[in-house]
Amino acid sequence: MSRTDLDRQLTALRANIAELTQFVDALLDRALASVASGDAYDARIALGREDEFDHTCEAVEEQAVTILTLQQPVLAQDLRLVVAALVVAQRLQRVGHNALGIAGLGVDLAGLGAAEVPPPALLALGRDARTMLHDAMQALLTRDAAAAGQVVARDAAVDGAYRALRDALLAQHASVPPDETLHRRLTFWIWIAHKLERVADHAVVIARRARQMGA
Repeated sequence: MSRTDLDRQLTALRANIAELTQFVDALLDRALASVASGDAYDARIALGREDEFDHTCEAVEEQAVTILTLQQPVLAQDLRLVVAALVVAQRLQRVGHNALGIAGLGVDLAGLGAAEVPPPALLALGRDARTMLHDAMQALLTRDAAAAGQVVARDAAVDGAYRALRDALLAQHASVPPDETLHRRLTFWIWIAHKLERVADHAVVIARRARQMGA
């Protein structure tokens, strides 16, 4: 295959990774919107796209494998991009499944009846996790090692925010009067916080890969 063919396929691979990133962010957006509003509408839309999402992830992985096996890129930067695509597609798939898990919990929260506004710290954790993922993917696609390093540096703060929120919810869980609905709501919020912390962790892995590519 010619260099022109390889360049065209690498460009398509970058575009498909960017499209997959947008898909993941859309799932997170829908899931978190349901958690914030107490309405299951957005969560159900997200859950209805699970098969489409998995197929999109698999297509990116297959595209990267095809380039490796048929094009056999010899330039280091090309090889790093293709290998990164395989790693990132897997990480984005896990992030997407976390988003779908949050959507499922959004449906569960809506099923509890009268909606309650979730803790501001939970919504802030969601915003931080989405921002880290966006910035990590942008650093990867632009090969910006400095921007990737900034994402990695934010990990400790997000971990701290998650632990503080988890501990506060657990303390509330232990102190409130027996109320099955309230206890379930607190439990769901704790699970959502854990999934958001995992989203941030995946963003850090992607950022570290981006930093290696930009070095």
